[in-house]
Amino acid sequence: MDGPKMTLKEEAVAAAHKKLCLADDAAMTVVLQNNPRLAKAILVPILGRSDFAVVKVQTQKHVEGFDGHSVRFDCLIRFQDGTLCDLEIQKSGGGMNAERVQTYQDALGSLALRKREDYTKRKRTVLVVINDGDLLEAGLPLYEIRPMVLQTGKPFHDKSVIYIANLRDKDPTTELGRLMADLECTEPDKMQIAPLREGLEMIQSEAGEEMMEREMENLYERIMAEGRRLGFETGHKKGQKEGRLKGQKEGGSEMLIKLVRSGKITVEDAADELGISVEDFERMMKAKA
Repeated sequence: MDGPKMTLKEEAVAAAHKKLCLADDAAMTVVLQNNPRLAKAILVPILGRSDFAVVKVQTQKHVEGFDGHSVRFDCLIRFQDGTLCDLEIQKSGGGMNAERVQTYQDALGSLALRKREDYTKRKRTVLVVINDGDLLEAGLPLYEIRPMVLQTGKPFHDKSVIYIANLRDKDPTTELGRLMADLECTEPDKMQIAPLREGLEMIQSEAGEEMMEREMENLYERIMAEGRRLGFETGHKKGQKEGRLKGQKEGGSEMLIKLVRSGKITVEDAADELGISVEDFERMMKAKA
């Protein structure tokens, strides 16, 4: 006789745990927390330098903006010289867009100057985005973006820089390509960068399983809460036409598409949440590919 049916949340957590890699939100949140060595190992191939020391690492830092909006940083990192670095990894769900990158840069900049601090004391900021695909579509594995004066071609005196790397570019002949491969690898013995390999071994160990289960449950709740904020309403309220219509709004559908593409829920469950057919949901996914 079959046991009790798992809830959607339990299915999502169980499915995600089977194929975790360091590029997954839950894994990164756990292994990078208070782990300067791992943070530096990820940043060195992207920044192209190693002459910096990481002194603080905080994952899932939530910051309220002055305009009422809020940002949750994947991983906020402080260098010994005071530089603030935000590391964002977008593994699935279509990747970042330029507007979202700019939003994170603005939010990071707001942390660079303390209240009543002189403007000349503004800290340098580095935004690092590891994106699911080539965001700028120029065929490059990495982009470095700095302010520039168009008329002179010279850099503007600003203390901010953005790096955007392509997670899909896994060139085995480059340090950057090997980093991208390790971030999505699910087998520690096939990984080449020691701190990353140790991180994956930790979350796959018996001691790490409980931490990962808790974090995946937290991640699931954050995704679904964001979906509801953007208009998502559960399709289980099948008698409520308004709820189904809200569930099909852009934000809610994108949240569910992200969950399906990352293997955390099935197409059938996602369609059921929206109150639509599997065929309609698959057409929606294709339209957003």
